[in-house]
Amino acid sequence: MQDRREKHYKPGQRNPKPNKPLAAKEDWVPIELPENLEEMFEHWAESDRPNVGWCLLCDSAIGSADDLIPGTSTHNCEAGRALDEKIRGAEQAAKADRKITPDVRRRSSHHEPVRRKLAAEPEVGIFWFLDRQLIVDSTPLSHGEPYANSLTHPKGHPRRWVELQAAGSVPLEIEYDEIPRGRVTYDCVEDRFMVFRDRCIPVKVIREVIGKMHLPKDRTVVAGDPHYRCPRCLKSETL
Repeated sequence: MQDRREKHYKPGQRNPKPNKPLAAKEDWVPIELPENLEEMFEHWAESDRPNVGWCLLCDSAIGSADDLIPGTSTHNCEAGRALDEKIRGAEQAAKADRKITPDVRRRSSHHEPVRRKLAAEPEVGIFWFLDRQLIVDSTPLSHGEPYANSLTHPKGHPRRWVELQAAGSVPLEIEYDEIPRGRVTYDCVEDRFMVFRDRCIPVKVIREVIGKMHLPKDRTVVAGDPHYRCPRCLKSETL
């Protein structure tokens, strides 16, 4: 449930209805959207409490990453814990039923096209643009986390930034939202990838994101998002 403002839906916006049913994967857990979804987004917009997201299970603010179930992006509330148990159960059942497939890397040279196809699977994820360097953390689309009508990266910017700081990959004195950043999601209804980005990120860097994450150019849309605004953006808006 982390980084809810990073997704497509905003207060007052209706969720699109699928034109055709989405084929569920064996380890997916169906999530029924609450009937009062728009009301929940209004509660979020009206909330004065500092938060990193809003839980659509219990209709309350997610104050920080500490309010999530460890190792997940799910709010640590009663409903969130119940959902997490269902997800874990589905994953375990899927693993038990899944057949072991041969290691593609051990196949002979005539299977080379298969390796290239697997390596080029589109991805969803998050990214930053720090000191003219692109930082990407992504997940293959087949392992994306379902959210409403989309598939997204399980990790949010706050959690991943702390991990990068602990590894010494980024400065300790800089917070995750002080750097231009963005997110890539997959819209299951429209069958397209959405690249949400800070407007301070150059177009050539967005092209690099699209290339690194193997996104199909004919099914990728780049858009701004008010949630992704670095201090430079906020300062320019007040001038």
